[in-house]
Amino acid sequence: MRLFENKCELLDSLTTHANNQSTKIYKFFYDAPNTIDEELFVYFNSKVGLLAFVEHAWDGHMFFETKNNLELLNYLKNDTTRFFIKRNR
Repeated sequence: MRLFENKCELLDSLTTHANNQSTKIYKFFYDAPNTIDEELFVYFNSKVGLLAFVEHAWDGHMFFETKNNLELLNYLKNDTTRFFIKRNR
């Protein structure tokens, strides 16, 4: 996967049963060369696209809601396997 023209490293994937079908969510790590504090964990599904990101250095995250990915986002938000990096807020 590429983000802002930089290749992201695939860290992990998780199979879930959202929308009555088996689907994969991929977790990538984004790190642009020669920059600081821009690192992100990026969550992606090949059918619906970008789901969320979590900032590595800061206490920030963003979910990208569409009508097609609400069940996948709920799965991430309620994850107890540590696949989704949760930040204390």
